[in-house]
Amino acid sequence: LSMRSISETLTGRVGIVELLPLSAGEIRGVHEQFVGRLFDGTLLDHDASRLSRRDYADAVAAGGFPEIALGPTTDRFRSQWCRSYLDTVTAVANVEPVAEIRRPDTLRALVSQLAARSSAELVVADLARELAATPDLTQTYLATLGTLYIVRLVPEWTTSRTNRSKRRPVAQFIDTALATHLLGETAD
Repeated sequence: LSMRSISETLTGRVGIVELLPLSAGEIRGVHEQFVGRLFDGTLLDHDASRLSRRDYADAVAAGGFPEIALGPTTDRFRSQWCRSYLDTVTAVANVEPVAEIRRPDTLRALVSQLAARSSAELVVADLARELAATPDLTQTYLATLGTLYIVRLVPEWTTSRTNRSKRRPVAQFIDTALATHLLGETAD
């Protein structure tokens, strides 16, 4: 429904539900109560899980897409799935309804750059320079990757209003498996 022509014709007639990857609790079959415990003041009144460092690494490498989080656990399968997913989602035919992409190679290079800079402040001018693109084109492609649910831009945040004007947003991958794949990493 992010298509340029369809969204205008459906105004007021449709509700949009965002489907994000599975949470760690959903994958493990655990009833999560984080928000409830946060509001009733009991967040810190429970025993922390006994997950090992390896368990955390496995969770990051698997991400939350059901196909890889609940499917085969081999690095080869995860890598092939992520590659196919990124190839399909960023294909010009699939991106065209959302945005006009004049440089598909730049869009894919931007995805790789964002994986390398995940969770760091996003400096569009630096990204543009690295991609040999204009800052406006880079900003447009960032918005497109957000629409395609590959990355989400988290607004800058600080407790100080003065520092807030100096800070920049952070780009987070919607799923950690994609970032892990793009960086050539595994749970090992």
